[in-house]
Amino acid sequence: MIFELSMPLPPSMNEIINQARSGWQASAELKKYWTNLIAEFVRECGFCLDGAVWIEFHWYVKNFGRDSDNVAAAAKFIMNLSH
Repeated sequence: MIFELSMPLPPSMNEIINQARSGWQASAELKKYWTNLIAEFVRECGFCLDGAVWIEFHWYVKNFGRDSDNVAAAAKFIMNLSH
Protein backbone atom coordinates (compact mmCIF):
# COMPACT_ATOMS: atom_id res chain seq x y z
CA MET A 1 0.00 0.00 0.00
CA ILE A 2 1.33 3.44 -0.89
CA PHE A 3 0.45 6.59 1.03
CA GLU A 4 1.31 10.04 -0.23
CA LEU A 5 1.62 12.84 2.30
CA SER A 6 2.10 16.43 1.27
CA MET A 7 3.05 19.21 3.67
CA PRO A 8 5.25 22.32 3.94
CA LEU A 9 8.98 21.77 3.73
CA PRO A 10 10.66 21.64 7.18
CA PRO A 11 13.76 23.78 7.86
CA SER A 12 16.87 23.34 5.74
CA MET A 13 20.24 22.34 7.17
CA ASN A 14 21.35 25.98 7.12
CA GLU A 15 18.29 27.00 9.15
CA ILE A 16 18.88 24.16 11.62
CA ILE A 17 22.54 25.15 12.06
CA ASN A 18 21.72 28.84 12.49
CA GLN A 19 19.17 27.96 15.16
CA ALA A 20 21.68 25.70 16.93
CA ARG A 21 24.23 28.54 17.05
CA SER A 22 21.93 30.51 19.31
CA GLY A 23 21.96 27.72 21.90
CA TRP A 24 20.95 24.14 22.45
CA GLN A 25 17.54 25.17 23.83
CA ALA A 26 16.61 26.95 20.62
CA SER A 27 17.77 23.97 18.59
CA ALA A 28 15.79 21.57 20.78
CA GLU A 29 12.66 23.73 20.46
CA LEU A 30 12.96 23.76 16.67
CA LYS A 31 13.36 19.99 16.53
CA LYS A 32 10.47 19.41 18.95
CA TYR A 33 8.20 21.81 17.06
CA TRP A 34 8.74 20.19 13.66
CA THR A 35 8.70 16.62 14.99
CA ASN A 36 5.37 17.27 16.74
CA LEU A 37 3.96 19.07 13.70
CA ILE A 38 4.81 16.17 11.41
CA ALA A 39 3.56 13.59 13.93
CA GLU A 40 0.22 15.41 14.15
CA PHE A 41 0.03 15.59 10.37
CA VAL A 42 0.57 11.82 10.10
CA ARG A 43 -2.02 11.12 12.84
CA GLU A 44 -4.59 13.23 10.97
CA CYS A 45 -4.10 11.04 7.90
CA GLY A 46 -5.55 8.17 9.91
CA PHE A 47 -3.28 5.24 9.13
CA CYS A 48 -1.14 3.04 11.32
CA LEU A 49 2.29 1.58 10.62
CA ASP A 50 2.55 -1.97 11.97
CA GLY A 51 5.94 -3.04 10.67
CA ALA A 52 8.87 -2.01 8.56
CA VAL A 53 8.32 0.85 6.16
CA TRP A 54 10.11 2.23 3.14
CA ILE A 55 10.07 5.99 2.96
CA GLU A 56 10.73 7.76 -0.29
CA PHE A 57 11.11 11.53 -0.23
CA HIS A 58 10.19 13.78 -3.12
CA TRP A 59 11.05 17.38 -2.37
CA TYR A 60 9.29 19.98 -4.50
CA VAL A 61 10.72 23.47 -4.09
CA LYS A 62 9.65 26.66 -5.86
CA ASN A 63 13.20 27.62 -6.77
CA PHE A 64 16.68 26.22 -6.54
CA GLY A 65 17.78 28.61 -3.78
CA ARG A 66 18.20 25.58 -1.54
CA ASP A 67 20.68 22.93 -2.58
CA SER A 68 19.69 19.28 -2.32
CA ASP A 69 21.75 18.59 0.83
CA ASN A 70 20.06 21.41 2.69
CA VAL A 71 16.61 20.24 1.64
CA ALA A 72 17.35 16.61 2.49
CA ALA A 73 18.12 17.63 6.08
CA ALA A 74 14.35 17.97 6.56
CA ALA A 75 14.19 14.18 6.62
CA LYS A 76 15.67 14.35 10.13
CA PHE A 77 12.33 15.49 11.54
CA ILE A 78 10.36 12.86 9.67
CA MET A 79 12.68 9.94 10.43
CA ASN A 80 12.65 10.86 14.12
CA LEU A 81 9.02 9.70 14.33
CA SER A 82 10.14 6.09 14.36
CA HIS A 83 11.62 6.45 17.89
